[in-house]
Amino acid sequence: MEEYEQTNINVIPCLKWVKQGVAKAQPDKIEFTPKEVKEIIKKIKEDADDITEEENQAIDETLEDETETEAVENEPSTVDPNDEFNFASYESEAEKPNPFLLFDRIVECDDGNDSVEDNDDDSEKEDDIIKPNDNLLLVGHVEGDASILEVYVYNEEDDCLYCHHDFLLPNFPLCIEWLNFDPSDPKPGNLCAVGTMDPVIEVWDLDVMNGLESAYVLGQKKSKKKSKLKAKDTLRKGHTDAVLALAWNENYNHVLGSGSVDESVLLWDLNIGKPSEDIRVFKEKVQSIQWHPFESHSLLTGSCDKKTRVFDCRDNPKQNCLEWEHSGEIEIVTWNSFEPFCYLTGTSDGYLSYIDCRNKTPLWNFQAHEKEITGIYVSSKCPGLVVTSSHDGNISTWDLYNNNVTDDYKCETQPTKINEKHINIGQIQCFGSCPNNPFVVAAGSDNKNKNLKVINLLNDDLVNGRFSKRKLIEMKVENESSELGDTLNDMNNLSLKMDQD
Repeated sequence: MEEYEQTNINVIPCLKWVKQGVAKAQPDKIEFTPKEVKEIIKKIKEDADDITEEENQAIDETLEDETETEAVENEPSTVDPNDEFNFASYESEAEKPNPFLLFDRIVECDDGNDSVEDNDDDSEKEDDIIKPNDNLLLVGHVEGDASILEVYVYNEEDDCLYCHHDFLLPNFPLCIEWLNFDPSDPKPGNLCAVGTMDPVIEVWDLDVMNGLESAYVLGQKKSKKKSKLKAKDTLRKGHTDAVLALAWNENYNHVLGSGSVDESVLLWDLNIGKPSEDIRVFKEKVQSIQWHPFESHSLLTGSCDKKTRVFDCRDNPKQNCLEWEHSGEIEIVTWNSFEPFCYLTGTSDGYLSYIDCRNKTPLWNFQAHEKEITGIYVSSKCPGLVVTSSHDGNISTWDLYNNNVTDDYKCETQPTKINEKHINIGQIQCFGSCPNNPFVVAAGSDNKNKNLKVINLLNDDLVNGRFSKRKLIEMKVENESSELGDTLNDMNNLSLKMDQD
């Protein structure tokens, strides 16, 4: 993995599609006077600089020795070439960029007049209106010292993609997740949770334009003194390092899962803004997590200790856990809705694996890409459609069922590669599928000239010929609950069966 020069960086490390019909047609616009902007910036800076009395009580007594050790380990000569986002040296003040640089530039534009001239009284213009058939595409974008959450509008019928509005983030975004739960409002919302280099998860209201502050925050920011929370304070405070993965539980919509560099997975109760469960069985950072689409208590995780794990989160998930070993660090994991016991895994050495939770070993495992796999899309509508992305700059389309689709979905042999295409945007960092069209995907990369691309897979003749006439199926929880109701109990009994085998 490459190490980024912060001043020259122009990368999209994460993206997320949003289904049609959840956004306001006309997002609320917030207007600040320059004086109000100054006050907000002052408050943000003070929050970042201060250490509260509670934090001081939680500082590890051995922190000073640990900090000296970290300083030695983080010398440039010992930088880990596999440290993609330079986590090891991130806390070094000499190398750390000023996250308030753009805020300061805003203040410099103040001409002394506290009134804002409305030169743009055209909120009714067509581009400002989000139509019912528009999808949102949420993009974490880092350019130079600026970290931004960009809200794109994509309309398939008009074949258009444009940035509708954006939010200035306080830190480098590493993962984003859409959710509709706002603890302050009983109505479903339109929000985006962002995990960054800081341990904090910020949740932004996407139906607000020009906002400088998030709707709410989960966890507590690091201070300049590099305070380190004791383990006993984790449940009260949250993560202690960068957040790499987020997964919202659509069926229990007050629950948000998060994976971190601190080698833990936290399950947040959004009603109270605190973690309700702290899962610490990992030996390395957790890079990917996903809730089961039907069994809402089942959580799939992938970590850099080369293991995937499935947890039953109803009761003591640390004990109710199954795990599988892989050849490389786990970059991405995803369930297959058509085979509810099964999931796919992509690793740092380019291997793609298919796991049936009732078996000790993968059903199949092969090298699908030359470099790490950064995304796996398994369609929940088109049986057998799988698309993978990689740092090698390619996306590959696969047929999981090898053109032999029946009502009894079963994949026991290696899938057929339908097409591999180099999409000419550099190293692909993230990948995602449109929830309303199973054949539309998006990729983000590190190419300075073009780092975001939306692709209709059916524009490729080979993919079109294989999948365009395949019957689409709408997978729904209520229709499958009677068939899958015992899935978790079956999976929990597997551990005993595995030991006996």
